[in-house]
Amino acid sequence: MTTALQYRPEIDGLRAVAVLPVILFHAGFSVFSGGFVGVDVFFVISGYLITTIILREQAEGRFSILAFYERRARRILPALFVVIAACLPLAWIFMFPEALAEFGKSMAATSLFSSNILFWRERGYFETAAELKPLLHTWSLAVEEQYYIFFPIAVMLLWRFGVRALFGLILVAALASFVLSDWASTRLLSANFFLLPTRAWELLAGSLVAIWLSRRPGLTAWRGELGGAVGLALIAAAIFWVDETTPFPGRATLLPVVGTVLLILCAGPATLVGRFLVLRPLVWVGLISYSAYLWHQPLFAFARLGSPNNPGASLMLALAALALFLAWLTWRFVETPFRDRSRVSRRTIFAISIAGSLTFVALGLGLHFSGGVAGRFDPTTRALIATGEEDGRGRQGCVPVKDMPVDGCVFNAEAPRRALLWGDSHGMAIAEGLARELASSGYGLEVLNSSGCPPIANVASSTRPHCAVDSEKALTYLKSETSPDVIVISARWALYFEGTRFDNTEGGIEQGGPAPLINTAGRGRQLGQADWLKIEFNDTLRRVRALDKTVVLVGNVPEAGWAVPRRLALRRIYGEDLTPPLSTPFAAFQMRNRRTHDAFVQFLGDPAVRLVEPAAILCASPPSRCRVEQDGQALYRDNNHLSQLGAALVVPEIVKAVIAASEAAPREQSGRAGRTR
Repeated sequence: MTTALQYRPEIDGLRAVAVLPVILFHAGFSVFSGGFVGVDVFFVISGYLITTIILREQAEGRFSILAFYERRARRILPALFVVIAACLPLAWIFMFPEALAEFGKSMAATSLFSSNILFWRERGYFETAAELKPLLHTWSLAVEEQYYIFFPIAVMLLWRFGVRALFGLILVAALASFVLSDWASTRLLSANFFLLPTRAWELLAGSLVAIWLSRRPGLTAWRGELGGAVGLALIAAAIFWVDETTPFPGRATLLPVVGTVLLILCAGPATLVGRFLVLRPLVWVGLISYSAYLWHQPLFAFARLGSPNNPGASLMLALAALALFLAWLTWRFVETPFRDRSRVSRRTIFAISIAGSLTFVALGLGLHFSGGVAGRFDPTTRALIATGEEDGRGRQGCVPVKDMPVDGCVFNAEAPRRALLWGDSHGMAIAEGLARELASSGYGLEVLNSSGCPPIANVASSTRPHCAVDSEKALTYLKSETSPDVIVISARWALYFEGTRFDNTEGGIEQGGPAPLINTAGRGRQLGQADWLKIEFNDTLRRVRALDKTVVLVGNVPEAGWAVPRRLALRRIYGEDLTPPLSTPFAAFQMRNRRTHDAFVQFLGDPAVRLVEPAAILCASPPSRCRVEQDGQALYRDNNHLSQLGAALVVPEIVKAVIAASEAAPREQSGRAGRTR
C-alpha cells in the first residue's frame, strides 16, 4: 500500500471550481443555476483527503481518534467562530425579532454541528426565506462532521479484515445511501437535501477513491487526459444545467460526484486539465475556499436583510469579492496559525473549541428564548414587524375533520350552511378573514388548502410532487353528497401561468428561481406551461360545475415584489419620507395578469362561475397604482400574500358572491349539517 500523502495543488484548484459557483449561485446569478453542486464536489474531496490520512496512519500503526478530532477542530472551528462572531452585531442591527430568534437557534445548532437538522425542520434550501438566513450554508459542515463521528471508528473496526474488505463494505454503504437518496428525491425533499443518510454516499465516493489510489498506480497518459476532461465536463454540466427544480440529491448528483471522482483519479499534473487546475489564481482561491464558503452567505443575507430593494448584480459581485478578501484575511491570520501545533497546543485548541461552542450555544439560546429582543424597536415598527410574522397557515380556529382530504378543516362547524375554500397559500391567506365574514351571515367554511399547489387537476412540480394527488383528492371530496355547493377557489394564478417570480419594475424583485410545473397527464410535452395549464384549468372548472356546484373564482391578488412589512419598517428606520403611501404600478399587474386573464375570460358571464377580482379593490386608488399599505399598515405579510388587514379588504366581496350564489339556487338541506341543497 502507498502511504505517502503528497500535496496535490490540483485538489486546491478543484476546491476553487467548487466554491466559486456556490458563491455566484447564492449571489443570484441565474446562469450558475446549479452552482450549489459545488457542495457535492467538496463532499467528495473531503471524503478523499480524510480517508487518505486515515489509511496512511492506520498503515503506519499510529492512527488516533483524539488526534483525528484535534485536526478537525483546528481546521473547522477557529474560522467558524470568527464568522459567527462577526454575524452577531449585523444580526442585531438588521434582523427583526422573529428572524433574530431563528438566527439564535441556528447559531446554537451550528456550534453543535446540527444545523442541517434544524434547517430540515424549518424550510427548504431553495425557499425564498432561505436567502435571508446567514448561517444556512453551515448545514454542509454539519453533514461532514456527523459523517466523521462514525467513519474513522468504522475504519478502525474494519481494518483487521483488510483493505479489500473495507473497500467492499464502503461500496455497499455508498450504494445503499445513493439508492435511498434517489428514492427520497421525489418523496422526502427537504430531508433528502439536508440529512446525512442521503448525503453519505458522496463522502463515501471520495473514500473509495482514496482506497483505490492507495493500491493502484497512476493511469496512463491518454486515460488521464480523457478522464480529466470528462470529469471537468460533468461538473460544468451540473453547474449550468441543474437548477432548483431538479430532484436533488439523487441521480442528477452523479454529475458532480462522478466528475469529481474522475478529476481526483485522472487530473494529475501532467494532464491538460491538471495543468489548468494548478493555475495560481485557482490554487489561491482553493487555499482560502473554506473561509470563502463561510463568509459569502452571511454577507449576501445581511445585504438582502438591510436593503429596501433587492440588491443589484453589481453590489452582489462586490460582496463576492469582499468574501474572498475576508477569506484571505481569515486564512492568513486565523486558519494558518491555529493549524500550527507549535503555536497552538492540543490542550489550547480543545479548550478554545469547548469554550467557543458553549458561548455561542448560550448566546444563541438567549436570542431564541428572548423572542429576538423585540424591545429594540419602537411600537409602530414592532406592529409592522408583527404583520410580517403573521401565521400564514390561515387555520386558527379551523377544526380538523377526519373525512376531509388534504388536512381539511371547518370554521364555524355548527352553522346551518357552508361554503368551501379550495386553494394554495393565497387561499390560506384569506381563510380566517373569510370565515369570520361568512360567520356573520350564518355560514361555516370548509377549507382544503395545499401550499404551493394550484387547485388544478393533473398539476405538480418537482419540489411538490404531491400536488396532483391533493387535487384529485379534493375533486373526489367535492363529489360527495355532504360537500358544500358553493366552492371558492383562490390561488396565486400569476405565478403558475407565468412560471416566473414577480418584478414590480420599481425595485421590488421577488427572490427565488423559476416555478415550472409538471403536467402529470402528459399534456405538457408539446405545449408551453401557460397553454397546457389553461387546458387543465378549464377542465377542472368544468368538472366542478358538472357536480352542480357554483364556483366563486378569486382572481390574482396583485403581487407586491417587496416584503411589504420589512419595506415599511426599513422606511421608518432609515428615516425615509413616509408621505407617499407605498404602492406598485398597475401596469406591472396588468402585464403579469395577461395569461391568467386569457384563462378566466371564457368563464365570464357563466352563471355557475362568479369572478371576484382583488385588483378591483386594491388598485382602485390611487389611479394606476396598487396599494400595499393603508394608513401606514401593511396590506401584505410578505411580497405576495395578503395580511389579515389586506384580506379584510377583499373578503367582503367574496362573501357577497358566496351569498348571491347560494341564494340564486336554494336547495333543501341534506346529509351532514351545513350542506346547502
